[in-house]
Amino acid sequence: MAKEKEKNSARIFYTEHGKTAKWIANALNVTEKTVGNWIAKYKWKELRNANENSVEQQVENIKEIINDIVEDRRTARLHLNTLKPLLKIAKDNGDTDEIQSIKDQISDLRRDIVSCDDGASKWNKTLENLDKNNKVSLSTYIQVMEDIFKDLQNYDPKLYSQSLDFQEQHINKVSISKG
Repeated sequence: MAKEKEKNSARIFYTEHGKTAKWIANALNVTEKTVGNWIAKYKWKELRNANENSVEQQVENIKEIINDIVEDRRTARLHLNTLKPLLKIAKDNGDTDEIQSIKDQISDLRRDIVSCDDGASKWNKTLENLDKNNKVSLSTYIQVMEDIFKDLQNYDPKLYSQSLDFQEQHINKVSISKG
């Protein structure tokens, strides 16, 4: 039977680093079947999916999308600013074909900018809703922490006693931050 340390390492590799069962088996010198059994028995696949789809990960993904949109908008704006002087030159020269071409480009860029603004606005609203919908109430948080502290007391009464000051400080800090 494989050691507990190897199983814990395998869990971390699989759930937090996304490594395959084959990779883990080679790294820890256990069989791929053993790793596969751990994955099934301890429901690591569900844990890995939860980690990959966590609110924090979703927030990071949305922020990256917003940053890309903002960069696209900035690029379009810079291009628009370069066309304005060219339009003036074309008008001064009376080049009607060039005037129309530049006006079309300016119109397209303005549409792109409006589209970027709209997209950024919608993604910001999604981010806002995600934050609002995933906030944990203070009462729920305290209940979860009480459950954890009770389990700690049953698991290791000495450690529980040593952590009483921490428990009080933590609950006070969270109570203040969550209002």
